[in-house]
Amino acid sequence: MAGYRRLPGGAGKWLALVVLTVPLGYALFWGSFSSSEWGGPWRFGPFYWLPVLVPGSILGAAGFARLWRWDRLVARLVAGGMAVVSLFVVGRALADHRRLAAERNRLYAAPLAAAATLDRAVVFLPPLDGPWLLQPFSLARNSSFDGPVVWALDRGARLNLDVVRHLPGRTPYRVVLPTPTRRSPTTLERLTVAGNRLVPAP
Repeated sequence: MAGYRRLPGGAGKWLALVVLTVPLGYALFWGSFSSSEWGGPWRFGPFYWLPVLVPGSILGAAGFARLWRWDRLVARLVAGGMAVVSLFVVGRALADHRRLAAERNRLYAAPLAAAATLDRAVVFLPPLDGPWLLQPFSLARNSSFDGPVVWALDRGARLNLDVVRHLPGRTPYRVVLPTPTRRSPTTLERLTVAGNRLVPAP
């Protein structure tokens, strides 16, 4: 409010309008739900609110300048409080980032790196996002079907066998995720044809 009143020429009015309308417009946006339900600033950061960053900073700076002229001790306390909150948020976000990165490497990056070293293989990936090959295995994409590894969705033993028959001369593998109750690493399991099914190789 202090920044709004201080800016000359009606600029504060338009900046305040942006600061108010963007959060209202985002109220029903999925990013707002995600931020509130899935970790808030520790997971999502401020990028959904970038339109508010510049006008909010200008209004805040104008208000802080007015506070500084009114009482420098209070202004210093306010600046110290903002610094403490910022350090807490950044520190918490970095800690969560390191934890999630380690979890991602354990579950996804390591098996993909191991599979990428195979030669003449077809690797079946868990269809974690329905029929589309998106996250978390989005990097496993086929630029062609002639490379050392062909990636495919795991759609069950019978349908997977059809894929293997259409790609003769390739050794089948399957990425196996750990169960939710275990923190074991994701494994790369070799498969073999047994009758009309693909089964784990002995």
